[in-house]
Amino acid sequence: MHPKLTSDINERLMTLHLHLSQNQSTAVISAYAPTPDSDKEVKERFYSDLDNALASIPRDDKVILLDDFNTRIGHDHEIWSRTISKNGIGKANANGILLLTKCAQHGLIVTNTIFCQKDQLKTTLKHLRSEH
Repeated sequence: MHPKLTSDINERLMTLHLHLSQNQSTAVISAYAPTPDSDKEVKERFYSDLDNALASIPRDDKVILLDDFNTRIGHDHEIWSRTISKNGIGKANANGILLLTKCAQHGLIVTNTIFCQKDQLKTTLKHLRSEH
């Protein structure tokens, strides 16, 4: 019998375990984080569930975390040197700090800040009122 490949943790988290070879597996986690305006309890529950999902992955497995974290992680490379590079942009918000903390705890790297780009290419959204 094959192990269960996917697991719905809740309406915001799902995991997929890919067994690539006898000695190699990859865990893919799809996450949709609460917005910055969400209740504190909702955010705490989400990050607790994410922490449990990450902790349940065997150490030898590769991890890919696909996400919509509703965050700004900023560019504070000195503090988060093993999690983001010096190519980030802006200032971190509360959700960004939660994400960076989880990534640091589990040895994950936020890859969209690893690649050197012109500042105008580093963001994908523009705020309607402030146009930032």
